Amino acid sequence: YRSPRPGSKVMSSEWRKTAEHFVCGGVAGMVARTVIAPVERIKIIYQINSKKSGPDQGWLRIIQKVMDESGGGYRKVTDFWKGNSVAVLRVFPYLGVQLASNEFFRRQLKGMAQGSLPVTPEVQKFLAGGGAGLTAVLCTYPLDLARARMALLMEQGAKEMPSMLGTVREVWREGGLRALYSGAGVSMTGAAIYCGLKFASYDASKDLCQRYLLPDPDGPPSA
Repeated sequence: YRSPRPGSKVMSSEWRKTAEHFVCGGVAGMVARTVIAPVERIKIIYQINSKKSGPDQGWLRIIQKVMDESGGGYRKVTDFWKGNSVAVLRVFPYLGVQLASNEFFRRQLKGMAQGSLPVTPEVQKFLAGGGAGLTAVLCTYPLDLARARMALLMEQGAKEMPSMLGTVREVWREGGLRALYSGAGVSMTGAAIYCGLKFASYDASKDLCQRYLLPDPDGPPSA
């Protein structure tokens, strides 16, 4: 019989929490993306036709156009979710990685702050969120690029739609890894700032709410 290594249970627990955050973040992203899919489709059509002018380019007219071109019946409703499966394939890993990375970076920064790195909790949350946003984009940017290409082809009326994997392969043939990550630097910078502010402001708002709006009867939240 071999006794477990010191800290192995703690390490296993941390990885289990990371996996839980990945799955929960991915599922939450899928649900949210599916709910707002009609808004996203109308937005894409509007952006593609933004250079055009006239009464046919308004939001209400676009909604009516989608319904008219659907073929009638239940498709008048389901066509608003056209292309959602492709978006969900990208959203699940993106938000899963983002949430799991945020928790991972928080644990690492907290451990460093207890050692030789004097970082306040607020800065820790911002840095962890920024790292999470950067990591999520780094891991899923090729999928996002493929999703954008497929959405453009769909709204331009392409008769044959390639799969997401087929689109990624096509981009790879065009320029290899450089093509797959074309424009990723700007996206990663934006995601790092956005997610850093998002997670930090969320925790700050939650603390304020618990302290002043809905105080916890068991006492204020721990730092």
